Amino acid sequence: VSWDLPGCTRAAAAGVEKLSPFEFLDRLADLVPPPHRRQKNATPGGQAGGSGFAASGSKTGNTRFTSRSSAWRSLRNCNSPGYTSCLPPKPKDLFRMARQTPMVLRYAARAAILCIVGLASPGAAGQGFSLSVPATADIFAAGYDAVPITPNGGGTLPPSVVLPSGTSRHIQFTGITGSVSFNIDAAPPQDIYRGQYNGPDGGAVFWQDAKPGNPWPNAYTTDGTEPGLLPPSEKDTVTSFYLDMQAYGGISGMLLFEPTPADRRVMFLTGVFTTASGPDGTAPPRLDFSSTSTSVPGGRSFTVLSPLVDQLFYVGDGLTGEGGGSRQTFIVPDEATHLYLGLIDGSRFIHGPDFYDNNAGSFSVQGIVVPEPAAGIMALFAGIAAAAALRRRRLNR
Repeated sequence: VSWDLPGCTRAAAAGVEKLSPFEFLDRLADLVPPPHRRQKNATPGGQAGGSGFAASGSKTGNTRFTSRSSAWRSLRNCNSPGYTSCLPPKPKDLFRMARQTPMVLRYAARAAILCIVGLASPGAAGQGFSLSVPATADIFAAGYDAVPITPNGGGTLPPSVVLPSGTSRHIQFTGITGSVSFNIDAAPPQDIYRGQYNGPDGGAVFWQDAKPGNPWPNAYTTDGTEPGLLPPSEKDTVTSFYLDMQAYGGISGMLLFEPTPADRRVMFLTGVFTTASGPDGTAPPRLDFSSTSTSVPGGRSFTVLSPLVDQLFYVGDGLTGEGGGSRQTFIVPDEATHLYLGLIDGSRFIHGPDFYDNNAGSFSVQGIVVPEPAAGIMALFAGIAAAAALRRRRLNR
């Protein structure tokens, strides 16, 4: 079984069916045989000697908890995007249902219910957060009191989330919307490239630098090499920017290059984890989110990412595909205390941060920080093992 609920999220292995905890309990109920219980009085639809209960949802001669019982309906009310603030059924009602199962499955049912009840409470399920990230948010200012002074505008401080303490935490983004533009005041002849808005996954931003004395390829140098990563076939043509930023202020840079101009992306939502003291001046290695990356296999389509403290990472819309796919999981470094969200900008998106002040737009971000559910999962399987051992002992008497 692969859990499909924040707090119990696991990627499904090959051949493993992905179930929510609610579906898991449905399957568990299907395994329950009719109990050997006598009833004193016949009930409508049943006969003496059959089921001793006539509870809602019970089948004739079979007592089990199903989606039609009132407590089970209450539990299912938590199975929605707002489950972190839902009110789960009372534990006594759930344990009453669990007591209707045979001994071998009883502990498993109780352990599963404990896991779901715990996850349905706001504190155990995770800490939700909501941020507005302006296009001027300089991610390289994460952990600092002021934005860096740059020749063409350092932008604004990036918004942040104070992370709950603990280890083995991870983050998923439940919704990211909005659009941004990289340049709203370009002078002629570059003014024709104004107003190129894109969503959180970034956009293929097209440009041709026609300033006298600064033609292609000089406009796209990377670390002093010409023409950077662009092929000669793009000489003197309208082409798209790529990202090749170096470390700055103790925060790593980032690389994202695609051979096809339409596949390149800039101005996407970016994140970085920091400690309470902020960057220490020694930046970790930068990550490469290109489709051919070796540091992040799959590039932007990763499923799980484990960035270091002060190491920039791609967030986009938080999904494995552009505008769709499954939620990506971001593992929080144990020593991290803050998550900052912002954008990467600079002169032609290479070298260092700059040109934030002429950006426009914003992203609206919702997410959740989830603690590791290992204890709940271990309790579930420990209960199954203990019940099975007890059952074998009784059968051998």
